[in-house]
Amino acid sequence: MQQPINDVGDKLLILYGDGMHLVRIELENFKSFGGEIVIPFEEGFTAITGPNGSGKSNCGDAIQFVLGPKSTKSLRASNVSELIYNGGGRGKAARNMSATLVFRNEPELDGRRRLRIETEEVSFTRSVRLNRKNDTISSYYVNGNPSSATEMRRILAEAGLHGDGYNIVLQGDVTTLATMTPHKRRGVLEEVAGVTAYDDEIRRANNQRKVVENNIETIDLFEDEQKKRLKGLEKERQQALKFKDLKEELDSNKIILKQSRHRNRLDDVRLLGDERSNYSKQVDDLTNQIRDGNTELGKYDEELVQIGDDLDEIMSGDAKELFETIRKHEIDVETNSDRIGDQSKIIESTNNEIEIIREDHHRVKDSYDSAHQELENAQINLSNSQEDLARAALDENQAREAIQSGDRLGRDLNRALGQATELVTQTHQEYSTAKLESDRAEQNAQISSEKLADLEEEYEQATLTRDDLELLGEDIQNGGEAVDRTHLAN
Repeated sequence: MQQPINDVGDKLLILYGDGMHLVRIELENFKSFGGEIVIPFEEGFTAITGPNGSGKSNCGDAIQFVLGPKSTKSLRASNVSELIYNGGGRGKAARNMSATLVFRNEPELDGRRRLRIETEEVSFTRSVRLNRKNDTISSYYVNGNPSSATEMRRILAEAGLHGDGYNIVLQGDVTTLATMTPHKRRGVLEEVAGVTAYDDEIRRANNQRKVVENNIETIDLFEDEQKKRLKGLEKERQQALKFKDLKEELDSNKIILKQSRHRNRLDDVRLLGDERSNYSKQVDDLTNQIRDGNTELGKYDEELVQIGDDLDEIMSGDAKELFETIRKHEIDVETNSDRIGDQSKIIESTNNEIEIIREDHHRVKDSYDSAHQELENAQINLSNSQEDLARAALDENQAREAIQSGDRLGRDLNRALGQATELVTQTHQEYSTAKLESDRAEQNAQISSEKLADLEEEYEQATLTRDDLELLGEDIQNGGEAVDRTHLAN
């Protein structure tokens, strides 16, 4: 069916086709139209006439404005704000404007609608308003519902309506169409038929596909990198977990050690308390015994005084002097006997200390021998570690020389180098352990030597003390016997 063509100023407008027809234009403060104006387009309408400046071309500008041209120059305006009614020189300028195209959208013969909206009429509105800073703000509506410019233009493009398309034919377009090449004319016909819109969709889809493919390649590279990093992080995680377990075990062992030491100290305190209690009891018992002995001694002194007084009354002269001499020698004998007993106890105690010191001497000597043996073993381990270290260093140098001499056996030599490096590391560790054990053994040997020297010195001192005490005991015994012989001579 041939589409009716209308003449609007210097534009030819294709207003309707099968099932779709531009019913009316609703304008508000658009260019020279102040206020709200409705322009109907009934069937059979062919042209808009009027004097110059009456707004004939503005009707076509309103249609093109809603369809969405690429530039406002086709609307004879430098920017969108110039499309708002300026007051006409006498009235007040408006701060907003809108243009609405209302289409009849009846189903066609095949039952489909040109506009993919299931209503008998479809309105497309584009409005512009100025904010406080006089910046323009555009809004789009489809059937009164807010929409985006892209969505509204997509619906119009599916029906074959474009702001820069051939729905609006300007002066000179017919001549250009007649004189252009067949290839360009085919492009125009495809654009009018709506094929170009699908080509644009295909082109955009291909561009998006290329972008997506590039993104997929980038994601694959990033994924590979992240997988490698993830492996390294997994190793670090295993090491961190192992360190955490070892630290927890170490903390647990420290707690157990502190608890054990605390329990040992509590046991020591308890034992010291018990010993103190026993000593206190013994002191109390000895105090009571001393008190009782002093009481009995007082009684015996009183009896002796009484007996002495009785003897003084009975005896006189030489007998009294003889008795006093005898009593004096008896006192000397008892005193010497007590001294001999004390010296015997001291000798016995000294002998016991000598035995204890002798046992400590043997024990320290055994410790010294054991420490000396550990020192020799540590020195042997140290020499072995040094030999292993030298062999490992030699293997490492040989492996490095073999690697530098050729590449054919590089992988095997690298493996041998790694094993040699591990052996060197292990040998270093064994060397450090042997060195630590050697230092510890030397320290223990030195401590044992010092203890042995101290014990030997104490042993010699105790021996000298014992000899002095034995001589003193012999002198005391000799002195006691002389007293007794003097007593017999008298």
